[in-house]
Amino acid sequence: MIRPNFLYIGIARAGSTWLFDMLRQHPEVFVPPAKDIYFFDQYYEKGLAWYLSHFQQAGNAHAVGELSHDYYFSPEAPARIHEALPGVKLICCLREPVSRLRSGYAYNKTTHVTRDVSLEAYARREAIMIQFDYYGHLKRYVDLFGRDRLLVVFYEDLQRDPADFIRTIYQYLDVDDAFRPSSLNEQINPARNARDESLALFAYRAAHVMRGLGMANLVGRVKQSALLNRVLYKPKAREELADEVLPDDIVQDFRKDHVRLEALLGRSLPASWYG
Repeated sequence: MIRPNFLYIGIARAGSTWLFDMLRQHPEVFVPPAKDIYFFDQYYEKGLAWYLSHFQQAGNAHAVGELSHDYYFSPEAPARIHEALPGVKLICCLREPVSRLRSGYAYNKTTHVTRDVSLEAYARREAIMIQFDYYGHLKRYVDLFGRDRLLVVFYEDLQRDPADFIRTIYQYLDVDDAFRPSSLNEQINPARNARDESLALFAYRAAHVMRGLGMANLVGRVKQSALLNRVLYKPKAREELADEVLPDDIVQDFRKDHVRLEALLGRSLPASWYG
């Protein structure tokens, strides 16, 4: 059976939907319709055969893979991936934590976070804070796979130069890096508001149930529907993007491992990460 030879392991709100679109367009790359299969963290009990069934239409694609942005902070995923796909290439895109927090907060208010939850309250949730331990989560992967098998890129570089960013990904996957996707400079998955909170929450929960029933590809196709997105969501107005002030202890907690992270990756973080 065809097995994936690359995985995007994280993170959310760091261009994963844009990257999914760029990979889908490349003629030498195969990714299934489902972004976020979540096999190695949420649906491992379905078995490897179920997982591999997502890739059997890959044909002669040189690079075969998937994007599940929560793998990076799953305690179980690294060892499971290493056992099932020992030669896989890993990709992780990191984003400055405060910027990522704000983006995740805005996005999740269109899914399962109610409007009365403040940014600070959201940030202090244990399930949210644990996602920002970039050093701790990535160290598990480096320890198992080695630094050379984990490509870490930065969302800030994607914002600065999308063409150079995707070229780096294509080169890592050993596919034609001269290919230029048609939607290279388009904004994918922009900030938005739910037109109706209850309807958006229902859609979010329904998608979760469908994934659990093994219909991840169907969820992927539905999520790509422009009509459905227009029905459920509306663009976020510019004035709604105003920043709430975060307490200094949260900001400093985000930055406490920057030096160790640089040592782990063997490279400097973007200057904007230091404020």
